[in-house]
Amino acid sequence: MEAITELENKIAHISKRKYCFFTGRASTALFCYLTSQKKKDVEEYIIIPNILCNSVPNTILNAGYKPIFVDINLKNYTISSESLKTALDVCGSKVSGVIAPHLYGHTFDYESLLKMKEKYNFFLIEDAAQTIPDNSGKSMVGKIGDASLFSFGHTKPINGGGGGCILLDDLNIIKHCRIIEKKLPKFSKFHEQLAIQYNKLYYIIRDQSKKFPTFNNFKKVFPMVFKDLYNFQVSEKLKIKKLIKLLEQRNEIITMRKKKAKIYQKELNSSIISHPQYSKDTIPWRYTFMSEYKNELEIAPKIREIGIDVSPWYSRLDTWYNLTFEQKYIPLNNSIYFSEHVLNLWLDETHTIEQIKKNCRKINQLLL
Repeated sequence: MEAITELENKIAHISKRKYCFFTGRASTALFCYLTSQKKKDVEEYIIIPNILCNSVPNTILNAGYKPIFVDINLKNYTISSESLKTALDVCGSKVSGVIAPHLYGHTFDYESLLKMKEKYNFFLIEDAAQTIPDNSGKSMVGKIGDASLFSFGHTKPINGGGGGCILLDDLNIIKHCRIIEKKLPKFSKFHEQLAIQYNKLYYIIRDQSKKFPTFNNFKKVFPMVFKDLYNFQVSEKLKIKKLIKLLEQRNEIITMRKKKAKIYQKELNSSIISHPQYSKDTIPWRYTFMSEYKNELEIAPKIREIGIDVSPWYSRLDTWYNLTFEQKYIPLNNSIYFSEHVLNLWLDETHTIEQIKKNCRKINQLLL
């Protein structure tokens, strides 16, 4: 318990927030926050971008809300301010909150969102699961809106082996979150096995649904079937001291990730590759780009065949869920296009600079 308190204080200090609530995973922290804000017997919407990890909309549903999907911009793949405004106008007072992720580590347009928050009166959750602030004190990451989420799971910039947190400046909400967490199960072997089954089914259904659209119907049962996957207390196996040490080393991790991203941006020079725009706050999760090669369903396997680990995350969310009546008035053209052309390459310690350069040459040759 003392180690977790030390960790919470460390994360709060890093993000310049007053309080930190650390728990089993970021989705658990999100669930506790959303549950603490839920009004009884009222239909409420939470707006999220249509390109995002499924754990977010699944958690929204588990907390009693309905997700509304908005488009992304194609400059850095984050939430589109214009699409968000459309959704706010269409959905009106049903919108309780907006979750805006720094997707792939790219910083979203927080100035526009903060202005809209003031006008439309919704709570804003900054999803910083795929990034982390450096120690310069200049980064806005971790202190935007009403609450901020961090994740320390597998593949994240700070890979502590699991765990996540929400950061707030309201002590009463933190206390409420802790009460909610006490009712959740402890992490166990069951959760590990459930995650394995989820991954197996996710990839089968995702890929087959692109060939056979009727497979989309199988997607809609995922939130209920895998409900227990998203909410649990901290695992006893989690090495808290190791996570604290990694946070202290975050500047070295950030510097290396940025360096590797620049190499990808320079060396991937095929004419059919489209690179994202980076900002000063960008701390890349993976190197994410678009290929104009027919679609990712065809190119990703070809890249894997030449020995390169590549992923087409994320697929569009609107095909995975039962949609609200208002959703049809919110165009999602950019996210639909993006989901057909996105590719991700690794930036972590398992890939050296020389290996990255070699992989870039292979991909350029493949895309000729």
